[in-house]
Amino acid sequence: MFHDLRLAEHDGFYRVVVEFAGEDTPGWFVRWVDQPVEQGRGLPLDISGKAFLDVNVTGTMMPIMEGQLEKYYSGPNSLMISPIEVVQNGTFEDQTHIAIGMDKEREFQIGLLDAPARVVIDIKK
Repeated sequence: MFHDLRLAEHDGFYRVVVEFAGEDTPGWFVRWVDQPVEQGRGLPLDISGKAFLDVNVTGTMMPIMEGQLEKYYSGPNSLMISPIEVVQNGTFEDQTHIAIGMDKEREFQIGLLDAPARVVIDIKK
């Protein structure tokens, strides 16, 4: 279950961390898009930038059972460290959607850390 979202600046790169509560191991698919859109409705997301990385984390769940809502992400919809903006679009069915807007297409790498499960995206400065 989507639990936390962080954006930080480090020497040489920006780091986006999408943290999950629970025991499952998430997967993901990532692609460059012309305009990120909302899950389900398909309306354009309000996000700044000229290049957009669309990140869908699979194997996640919506908080539908008692006690789950307290663990679900309750932070801001958008995080920004110029020239990077990260917008979370929540969880729909079994996918948590994150869009990353930036000033231009940049090299990136994505990986998984555990204890707790985190999808980590490093974006080159």
